[in-house]
Amino acid sequence: MAGEREYQAEMMRRLKDAMKESEGSAHLLGERISRLTLWLPIFTIAICGLTVVLVAAELARAHFDLTTGLFVLMTLEDARHEVC
Repeated sequence: MAGEREYQAEMMRRLKDAMKESEGSAHLLGERISRLTLWLPIFTIAICGLTVVLVAAELARAHFDLTTGLFVLMTLEDARHEVC
């Protein structure tokens, strides 16, 4: 009977230690996820901003063809005339 109580006490102590360790690991993982959650929108906004800049630069090079009603990218020859 006394041996069974000691066994149960030891198992409860081990369970308590394991739960403390698990709680610490879960806390660290939660902190990492929080940091990633912060950086994800920042990088998403940066990528969107760069995409907008690239599209705007390309559209600035394009010109609107009044005869067809379409945007047409400038050829190298058109670009040379525009720079000079």
